[in-house]
Amino acid sequence: MSKFQDKNIKIALVDEKKTEDALIRYSFTSEMSPEDFPFFLDKTLEIGFNEKLEFKNKWDVLVKENSIFRALVGNEIKSVEETYFDKYILRNISDKWQPLIEVVANCMFEDEMRVKDWFILWRLEKMASLKIVKIKGSKGDFYSDKEIRKV
Repeated sequence: MSKFQDKNIKIALVDEKKTEDALIRYSFTSEMSPEDFPFFLDKTLEIGFNEKLEFKNKWDVLVKENSIFRALVGNEIKSVEETYFDKYILRNISDKWQPLIEVVANCMFEDEMRVKDWFILWRLEKMASLKIVKIKGSKGDFYSDKEIRKV
């Protein structure tokens, strides 16, 4: 970060795009389609010295904490435990059998989560091994015919 302190840096916040028909929310820049680049480039902001210093100090704290996971909590990136998102995942699972793919999709729409499907699946596997949830279906593709419920 210190290499950039004396540079003029512009950032584009890729969060949402409003159109006539819809509001598109992005959790990750990788979700943005190439035709959206001009839209976000028009919204760039220059970061001042004090802001860069603040970012650097916050990043230094995260590096010292050396946590395995970080999450956007409110408007801050914080170190969190690997179980941090479990509460959001569990509120999308009932005590009745439901398609696993439906649970994963619903979790991905949780504003608080902003995680990828592989992470949700990993946590579901962990919760199943801890007997918090039960997963049934074939051993093949984890999505295809699996169902899940709370224990």
